[in-house]
Amino acid sequence: MVSAVLPIIGTPLVVSCDDMSVIKTWHIQDFKCLQTIKLAENMQVNQFLLTEFKLCLVSDRLDFMQIDDHDFIDSVNSKFD
Repeated sequence: MVSAVLPIIGTPLVVSCDDMSVIKTWHIQDFKCLQTIKLAENMQVNQFLLTEFKLCLVSDRLDFMQIDDHDFIDSVNSKFD
């Protein structure tokens, strides 16, 4: 079951996490999964927060993931201009 969803405003991208600790990035116009990341088994993400270059995973602790995709960074940067 999906435990957290974050639409990336201004893009066709959505980030989701499920109760099996799998994060997926989706292209919603093409209905395709672009990336899958498997987290530690015991990490249940309840919420995402987006900063300029990092994705924050909120569970019983905060974890940050660096975003290295330049197209994704450019779309996020336009939100902060």
